[in-house]
Amino acid sequence: MPAQPPKAIRLEASEIEGNVADCLGLYRLVDGRLVNGLPAWRHTRFLDKWLAWNGSTAWNVQSESNLGKTKGWLQLLDKHCTSPPASAAVWEAWDGTGWLKQPKLCCQAAQLEELPAPTALLLESPKIDSEANGCLGLYALVQGKIVNGKPVWRHTGRPNRWLSFNGDNAWNAQSEANLGKSRGWLQLLD
Repeated sequence: MPAQPPKAIRLEASEIEGNVADCLGLYRLVDGRLVNGLPAWRHTRFLDKWLAWNGSTAWNVQSESNLGKTKGWLQLLDKHCTSPPASAAVWEAWDGTGWLKQPKLCCQAAQLEELPAPTALLLESPKIDSEANGCLGLYALVQGKIVNGKPVWRHTGRPNRWLSFNGDNAWNAQSEANLGKSRGWLQLLD
């Protein structure tokens, strides 16, 4: 059985040739999204950048419009690895005319804790016949606010609806008075 793909990947380099510096950074696995039969990761800052298998010869950092094609800014020529961190091959960068070897570019599995919190969350469900129905909708990350060591989101249309971690085992949709407690209208066990 193949190993599980890493939930996050970090591409970093002490120096890199070509105009590809914005390809460096953290990529988050997109659960359930396969490109040419293999997992794909999306850049956490530049959302049009993806790390995906091109279906032929290489892993590419590429735009969403080129996803799965043999086009991109970076490539890792290794058709035997099931995810880029598993390869010892040297990455290459496209400079507009050809591929340049990038021996100082490193690809590693990253820890989930390194990933930035999403700036928005959408809670969707068929109608709920209770006050919990008022918890559905769009939540925005509250920059700088941490409860029980985790980020917090506030409902964009109902300012007294919050999403926070209870410090033990669950995320709760709750009022501001109950932030971080095991109380609320909805709960997601984590």
